[in-house]
Amino acid sequence: MTFPEISLNPIAKTGAPSASLLAFFQAEPKENEKSKDKKEEVTFETPVLAGKKLKELGQVENYLRDSQCFRGTKNETVLMRAFHFAGASNLGLVGLGKRTLLDSDSLRQIGAAVFQFQKKERLKTATLDMQGILSAVRESKRAYYLQAFCEGYWLASYEYKEFKKVDKSAFYPHSIELVGVKGKELEKARDKARSLAESIFFARALGDKPGNALTPKELSRACVEMAKGLGLQCQVLGAKEMEKEGMGLLLGVAQGSAQEPQLIILEHKGGRKTDRPFVIAGKGVTFDSGGISLKPADRMEEMKYDMMGAATVAGIMMACAKLKIPVNVTGYIGAVENMPGSKAQKPGDIQRSMSGKTVEITNTDAEGRLVLADVIEYAQKQNPQAIIDFATLTGR
Repeated sequence: MTFPEISLNPIAKTGAPSASLLAFFQAEPKENEKSKDKKEEVTFETPVLAGKKLKELGQVENYLRDSQCFRGTKNETVLMRAFHFAGASNLGLVGLGKRTLLDSDSLRQIGAAVFQFQKKERLKTATLDMQGILSAVRESKRAYYLQAFCEGYWLASYEYKEFKKVDKSAFYPHSIELVGVKGKELEKARDKARSLAESIFFARALGDKPGNALTPKELSRACVEMAKGLGLQCQVLGAKEMEKEGMGLLLGVAQGSAQEPQLIILEHKGGRKTDRPFVIAGKGVTFDSGGISLKPADRMEEMKYDMMGAATVAGIMMACAKLKIPVNVTGYIGAVENMPGSKAQKPGDIQRSMSGKTVEITNTDAEGRLVLADVIEYAQKQNPQAIIDFATLTGR
């Protein structure tokens, strides 16, 4: 999908942006004399501009004081249409919340709010005084806080449209210019945010695909294509290879489906050759009907999300490659479909795991632990430094 652009400039360069955005902190309430007999009246406190006070601000402050339409609470946005400011024909107000509570997570949420504001108000381009916002943060944290804002802005732009008719009337913001910030460290922070957002989008898109479009083989194909463009090594084992490895638990889950299971292995070699890798393992049940222990029909369509552990692993591996993480990381994905076909395993069946242990199946809807047991056992071959597994627990 198309990403909106985020540019960093010491001074505004956009010719005529759709809106100029100003960020305000919520005013700290003044201490009033308290009366035991009367309730304390809540008075309107004009929000405080983040950064240096601007010459043109007087008219804005008067408007805010008179209208009391904007308090500067976190994620609050107001558009003053046809209010010419800093070369733009509209002025947008963005709330940061209380100055003392500003942190990276707040800025991530505010970044998302700014994108949603642009989209709602159909603002193709915008400028935002980021220097004013970052002036409230210690210098050592500014790059990370900028990264957080960019992450929120980009993550809010995600849309899954693969199976939708193209809506030519739909509006999508083109860009935002963050004014007053420049430098290699800040540019790296922005670029890192984009790499993370792209990796998260890849994982989200895998989850959003319906079960008939994301079979185990389609999941492996998507991982192979992703790996090619990023220099990751990708190996895929099919049913025959897994039979040779003795992966009876994973194969037992898959045997009720017409879709062949896949074991997908992604390798990022960012460390030294002699370094033992870190391993991440993901449950990739591309659709979980429950098998013979069939799930209730209500909301069963959501069981396409039972592969989000696998999607998380794929997204992490993508991020490792994009960010050139200086460690060795290997991702393992056990991709299967859990269906009640004529060959499906039954409650009471006994399967043998790759480790040689036997397992009695009492509920075929407890398939995730079976898949991961063989995947993790296979991962032990690499003698990893640590293993982290990712799995959905649907409770259905």
